[in-house]
Amino acid sequence: MFKKSRKIAAAVFALAAFLAGQAAAWAETAGISTKTANEVGQKVVEVVRDITMPLGAAVIFVSVVIVAFKLIASAGKPDDRGKVIGSIPYIIGGGIALGGAILIAGWIIGMMVKAAS
Repeated sequence: MFKKSRKIAAAVFALAAFLAGQAAAWAETAGISTKTANEVGQKVVEVVRDITMPLGAAVIFVSVVIVAFKLIASAGKPDDRGKVIGSIPYIIGGGIALGGAILIAGWIIGMMVKAAS
């Protein structure tokens, strides 16, 4: 069983390597333009920002929704309600930390782009 799956995996890997080599060779003859380090750096900054900002917003939104449901569910229980309300500063702190991480990552990537040009 393993011998057969190894042969299949080897064949798939060989085919993928062959196609990757052909695609690279075709790209050279197709006239794909080259990019400067500055253009690539700007694109990386845009991609990181476009992925992390919506993802962070979604995580914070889901956290707030979960806290809201827990708050509603613990309407008659003061002890549970206090625990739920106590988790709100952690959500705020997490949002600030996430925003700071995105800011620092953008600053570092921007400095690397400037250093490369």
